[in-house]
Amino acid sequence: MDTTNQTEKKYAADITSIREAKARVASFIHETPVLSSTSLNHISGRKLHFKCECFQKGGAFKFRGACNAILSLSDDQAAKGVVTHSSGNHAAALALAASLRKIPAYIVIPENAPKCKVENVIRYGGRVIWSKATVQSREEIAAKVLQETGAVLVHPYNDARIISGQGTISLELLEKVPEIDTIVVPISGGGLISGITLAAKSINPAIRVLAAEPRGADDAARSKAAGRIIKLPETNTVADGLRAFLGELTWPVVRDLVDDIILVEDEKIIEAMKLCYEILKVAVEPSGAVGLAAVLSDSFTSNSAYKDCNNIGIILSGGNIDLEIHLLPTGLGRSTTGAGIQILDIYRFNLKMEASNQKEKKYAADISSIREAKDRISSFIHKTPVLSSTSLNHIAGRNLHFKCECFQKGGAFKFRGACNAIFALNDDDAPKGVITHSSGNHAAAVSLAASLRKIPAYTVIPKNTPRCKVENVRRYGGQIVWSEATLQSREEVAAKVLQETGAVFVNSSNDAHIISGQGTVSLEFLEQVPEIDTIVVPISGGGLVSGVALAAKSINPAIRVLAAEPKGADDAARSKAAGRIVKLADTNTVAEGLRAFLGELTWPIVRDLVDDIIVLEDEKIIQAMKLCYEILKIAVEPSGAIGLAAVLSDNFRNNPAYKDCKNIGIILSGVAAKAINTAIRGVTNESRGADEATHSKTAGRIVEWAATNKDADGLRAVLEELTWPVVRDLVDDIIVGEDEVIFQAMKLCHKILKVAIEPSGAAGLARVQYGSFRNSPAFKIEPMTNHRSIILFGGIAEPSMLWSCI
Repeated sequence: MDTTNQTEKKYAADITSIREAKARVASFIHETPVLSSTSLNHISGRKLHFKCECFQKGGAFKFRGACNAILSLSDDQAAKGVVTHSSGNHAAALALAASLRKIPAYIVIPENAPKCKVENVIRYGGRVIWSKATVQSREEIAAKVLQETGAVLVHPYNDARIISGQGTISLELLEKVPEIDTIVVPISGGGLISGITLAAKSINPAIRVLAAEPRGADDAARSKAAGRIIKLPETNTVADGLRAFLGELTWPVVRDLVDDIILVEDEKIIEAMKLCYEILKVAVEPSGAVGLAAVLSDSFTSNSAYKDCNNIGIILSGGNIDLEIHLLPTGLGRSTTGAGIQILDIYRFNLKMEASNQKEKKYAADISSIREAKDRISSFIHKTPVLSSTSLNHIAGRNLHFKCECFQKGGAFKFRGACNAIFALNDDDAPKGVITHSSGNHAAAVSLAASLRKIPAYTVIPKNTPRCKVENVRRYGGQIVWSEATLQSREEVAAKVLQETGAVFVNSSNDAHIISGQGTVSLEFLEQVPEIDTIVVPISGGGLVSGVALAAKSINPAIRVLAAEPKGADDAARSKAAGRIVKLADTNTVAEGLRAFLGELTWPIVRDLVDDIIVLEDEKIIQAMKLCYEILKIAVEPSGAIGLAAVLSDNFRNNPAYKDCKNIGIILSGVAAKAINTAIRGVTNESRGADEATHSKTAGRIVEWAATNKDADGLRAVLEELTWPVVRDLVDDIIVGEDEVIFQAMKLCHKILKVAIEPSGAAGLARVQYGSFRNSPAFKIEPMTNHRSIILFGGIAEPSMLWSCI
């Protein structure tokens, strides 16, 4: 009896669309058998019913959905054909279904696809178009084919017609075995389990639907636990058909209606395959055997929640695998049954899974390349500190942890990627040098890294670049080549230099070595603060957020990675919303380091692994900079402060999706020490200052001035009875300096040390810089011991003093 109600309409399919699909495809598909085995019942302690979709046309359940999708096309749509990108059973299923309707099927297949599955596509008349073994390559080529042909894209699982077609399995299974109380289904993108669940629970709401998933590709289990879609940066399982992630249409069904997800190890999947061979005499691929593996696992047999699961339907979803089976006939010609059926004993078999243990390289970098980068550059980079602040925790209402990449060599995270790229060069390429075009921190980072390897660095810089950044490039030995202030001019000049020198081009973000190098930020961060549940990262070209996301989600797939972007340069947010790279005609933001656009290598990572992008007004970024000065005492550029701005924004604080973000890592990505040349609080009046301590030491007694005139107001107090004897006897000398020198020292602290200090705090550095110290023979130190310790003892007492200078 149906219990269809209006709530089913909130999903992509329902019992009505599934019944329509059954009527549509009935004359084309096989109604696959349901097998049972006394031996397997005994092993499991339950009654098991195996729905053998491995006997479906095309060798897998996928033909049901593909057939429904193609037969649902209008005549006009059908004439142009269909296109999909797939390395598995969906490719063959779509090719076969298209051949039945006599329409073209363009199948984009990665070069590492299993041979048997490629052969199936060709056998069924599919037009194979090869791609590289990455999702990005597959999608790009599929998009090109769509544009050229006008064909209809048929997604492997995130399609209502596909879901409805797969749901016909439930109709058949429950018609043949109505006493079933539990169905166990493999899960990957979710098309199969969504259709089965929607149909089964419409027919019998009390029925349990359990998903079976390999532990090495457990994104669905993690998603269900987190209450949101989680995509893994990499998967590693013998069940190569179960590596896809849940889609927008399948996730709500899995979230709401799938009762539980059981994880199984690869070795258990292999054992289940062997049982299918040995007992059921059915050839299944690893993905097809995962349901039986789940029912025989300790997670199922030892769980009291499943004690009432007595009649279990198991979907053997497919049987496409390359096998070499060596058979030893026993009594060939000797009948063991009245029907004269000969029995052959399988004495040895070897599974040839051509791509089963090869991880598909979906992205330009992965956790392995990031760990290699860490090993490569660890002796050159700084392991930057993580700071926290009770005051900022109180303001934010969360625990904030600041990864201070502004203290990295070169003043920004960029040095990590540049260092990795340059030290990854082989000995033949390195002597020719490297080239980049950049107006920012990447230019300085490449110059510094190249100087460490003692190779040339050609840096194409537009004429309007901030002076401080040009000075950094020169300081690090970069060879500057000027261009006009347009991207076209930079690229043209860089191309000319490349041609003349044979140097290697190092892109600022769209480079695998750069992404891997930036990913080392995550490795350090999560080692320093393992309890972090959210990381907020500035986004521009995407190199930093890509590396951070890949590493973080490999270490902890449940971690959130949020990007922060200025509203005046919100191309990444627009791209994520549109599902494609969007480039703005113009950008306008104080965060000049965040004006680049996403690249072909960074976009897939941002699209798949960055959970959300928070867009900020410039004034909020400025306020966050001030907080960094006032509270953390750190000098950051606008691009570096945007992560804090995001966490303090209404977009973040008022969003219920972020209420569980308790321990937030914020990357202070860099500092640009520009324009610290403006007068600070009118420093023009130089008189006697506050040199009473010098006069006291000379007079041999405490001298107190009636008034002091010094902008370092923290140094205006006079010696007391308890401090005077120590100063008199143990302080070797007192150096008097002018306020102007103190302010120069403050600028140096901002420009080079990247710390925000008050005038009083900079006095020590000022004295060392002052002529009376440098020129006095009393302070001459041998070259080998030429080290001085200076105490920077105070932060900014009044931030507005410095603010006009930044």
